[in-house]
Amino acid sequence: MIETLKFDCKVDNKSTILRELKVTVDPSSFQGYIDTSLSRLQQTAQIRGFRKGKVPLDLIKKYYLKDVKADVVKQVVSDSFWKAVRDQNLLPVGAPLISDIQNPDLEDAKKLTYVANVEVFPEIKLANLGKVKVQRHTAVLGADEVEKTIENLRQNHAEVTSSEGDSSYERAVTDGDTVEMTFLGRLNGQTHDKLKGERQVVKVGAKRFLDELEEALVGMRPGQTKSVTVTFSEEFPDEMVAGKPVEFEVTLHEIKKVQLPALDDEFAKRFQSESIADLREKVQKSLSEEKTNDARSRTRESLMRGLLEHHSFEVPTALVDTELKSMVDDFANRMRKQGFTDKMLQAEVDRRTAEMRGSAVERVRVFLLLEKVAEQAKLEVIDADLDREYEGLAKNISSTLEQVREFYGRSEDALRRLKYRLKEEKVIEYLMGQVKVEEA
Repeated sequence: MIETLKFDCKVDNKSTILRELKVTVDPSSFQGYIDTSLSRLQQTAQIRGFRKGKVPLDLIKKYYLKDVKADVVKQVVSDSFWKAVRDQNLLPVGAPLISDIQNPDLEDAKKLTYVANVEVFPEIKLANLGKVKVQRHTAVLGADEVEKTIENLRQNHAEVTSSEGDSSYERAVTDGDTVEMTFLGRLNGQTHDKLKGERQVVKVGAKRFLDELEEALVGMRPGQTKSVTVTFSEEFPDEMVAGKPVEFEVTLHEIKKVQLPALDDEFAKRFQSESIADLREKVQKSLSEEKTNDARSRTRESLMRGLLEHHSFEVPTALVDTELKSMVDDFANRMRKQGFTDKMLQAEVDRRTAEMRGSAVERVRVFLLLEKVAEQAKLEVIDADLDREYEGLAKNISSTLEQVREFYGRSEDALRRLKYRLKEEKVIEYLMGQVKVEEA
């Protein structure tokens, strides 16, 4: 029925991305919609004294015509809008904002008019890519980084025991010591369960506790007590203490003995390695992959900054809102895993929304730019690209190629994200061949 609609449409460019459509629908287009709706309703309506499907059309009109016309208006507006969009070769972003509907009762011989405001994708003209400067970062693994990482593994798996009876531990605490301590905090003179801890084991200087309390422990001897005031930042997630001073009483019980495991093959086996040599090889491979990914990420960031500096265009609000929602959802999920309550979470989201919206705008601008480059350079993800990726994934996760194919075959969202990543990699590789590259 949409193809038989008769209407006029005038388009006003309110901005580079906002279009205002003024649509006038001829009354000859209404009756077909009304007759179809009434006919369908006649088949399902139940009115006392008549069997289902046998209610006279005059009664259907009497009881339901007003409601039918209201539904027809919605359908006519929707159909005419989308047909107008196609006729005008517009690429809308999101749903239109419909306003100023005239003749909503579909009176005979009167036209239906309305105004639709809709955002469209911006027209992007690519700049001279040869003028875009990009720093290419390279992965460099320091000579001692593997040994430092293995030493950290030893530290994390050290055996911590009591030093009771060993006079050599009756000394002042130094940075790096592991100690057992108790703390009690008072807010406005009152203690709270959140502000106390009994017999806590803390590694001084590890930055896993309140900085002020770790610093206060340095120089203390077992059995000593010290008072220290901590003023929490305004951004601290717990509203009870955010922006307020809390007086802590810290008692040092003892400096703990720390026994590091021997650096031998038995130690290596804790990390699914056959020997220390095998462990070193795995650590080196892991660090190399990490640094390669970091270098690739830094290079990408430099490329995106360069592109954004050379391109200026408006960004559709609908795309920004969608991206912002995704960012807020990801942020909320991370915060919940860290123990944030819904109230704390909402306060943090409210505080950071403006910052996240700015990031969302930038992400959308990057997305649109990359899509434009892909379109202009005719870069697409083909079946061969997917086949190579499936083979690599199967190898990395110790799965079969068939299992990987089956997973992406039944998950449209996962396949869409995979295709976008592969497409982005193609675009970045193409761009790095067009821009001015400087080695970082």
